[in-house]
Amino acid sequence: MRRYIFYLLIATLLSVDMLLSTLAKFADTSAGIDTARVAQLSFSAYGDTPIEFKLFDGIALAPLENGERVFFVTGGKSEVAINYIIQMNAEDLIQDLDGRQLPIVLKISSADVDINDAYEDWFIPTDKGFNDIIDTNQFAAGSEDIVKITIQWWWNTSFFVGNPNSSNNSGSFNDYYVAAITEYESLRSALVTTQDAMNEYARHYASSADPDGNTIWDWESGFSESDYQDKINAVDSARFALNNCIKLKYDNYDSAIMSTLQTEPKLTLDVPFRVSGRQVD
Repeated sequence: MRRYIFYLLIATLLSVDMLLSTLAKFADTSAGIDTARVAQLSFSAYGDTPIEFKLFDGIALAPLENGERVFFVTGGKSEVAINYIIQMNAEDLIQDLDGRQLPIVLKISSADVDINDAYEDWFIPTDKGFNDIIDTNQFAAGSEDIVKITIQWWWNTSFFVGNPNSSNNSGSFNDYYVAAITEYESLRSALVTTQDAMNEYARHYASSADPDGNTIWDWESGFSESDYQDKINAVDSARFALNNCIKLKYDNYDSAIMSTLQTEPKLTLDVPFRVSGRQVD
């Protein structure tokens, strides 16, 4: 049986116009593709050789950072149909970092192909090895279709400490931490208020002299030791709430992760994506 040459193309380009122009040129060629141009603009593979690229690719990860990568897959007007699969390996993100996991969440979307349900909303990577992000799909023979896949990543500690908060109404992806700061400021203000109330109450503990001239300390009329103890308890409760607020938990978690990353510079942290294709006989 005659064996046809085909290729899948992945491009991590920012310009869709540039991509479409490039694909048009590729579609009119066969195995003699300008490899220099491919190296500059895309990754390519022939036959059953899988294509891989990495999500972060040298990006320095830090709290609140976020970003996205877009790649495109096409059959390149193959003379035969192509079955293809797209997989992700997030194993690096679930490794143990001194009892913690890197607080990165991911979301994968596409208007051109159905993404598996587990990956369509923000999720914590949990699976080792390469896992399918789409079911096996197909480019028909001669297809000029282009499939666009968008992968978003986000350092969001709320998914790992407390309750997950994926709000980004401000457009900055910092909403969960802004909410934590707002709560922190409120709790700090409450502590100051209770301390002031305690100190003000303590002023009514005054001295007087008994008939023998001895100094006696006692509460003024209308004030009592039990009420003063209530003021002390209110301060203790306010201090406890502040010391255990979610902002400080975020900060402690992030600080521990950053310390580990800095002390282990050879640590591998990336998410490779793999596209594999096979011609339909």
